[in-house]
Amino acid sequence: MFGVSGGVGGAVAQIAHAVGARVIGVDRVRPADDTPAASIIKEFVALDGSAQDIGATIKRLTAGHGVEVVYDAVGGVTTQAALASLAPRGRLVVISAIGTRTVEIDLVDLYRNETHVLGCNSLNCDVVESGARLNRLAPFFESGEFHPLPIADRYSLEDGQDAYLAVESRRVRGRVVICP
Repeated sequence: MFGVSGGVGGAVAQIAHAVGARVIGVDRVRPADDTPAASIIKEFVALDGSAQDIGATIKRLTAGHGVEVVYDAVGGVTTQAALASLAPRGRLVVISAIGTRTVEIDLVDLYRNETHVLGCNSLNCDVVESGARLNRLAPFFESGEFHPLPIADRYSLEDGQDAYLAVESRRVRGRVVICP
């Protein structure tokens, strides 16, 4: 799970864990202790080396095999490391492109590994489809299995722009609540 310390990454980590996956988290910083992802990731790999180093670390953690699925909530700057982490016939799911929209891919490695690259655009879901997906997740929240990020800060509606800037600049980590 690339981007495990963020809100989307932490949510995806919980879903993966709920369906029985062993979750290996990858990010610049380890998830904070009070976040849902911190309690379910089995291993953490810091995004501080080359793509090949990160891929080699993940393969070492999986007895040389690599992972079946990489969910990349970052994309762009992490694509090379995500591809290097995959097992044969592994799947890369990309939902974002941070830093760069284009990446260079070694096509020989791609086809020899029989890699599947999937894009996921949540903007393509209409309200009915989004509602159906949320209904499938509701039992996990109702049972207490899924947890939201902790509230990091609260802002008044008049200070909404400051809230946005705090998240954008990473001065706060976690949920930001804007109250009237």
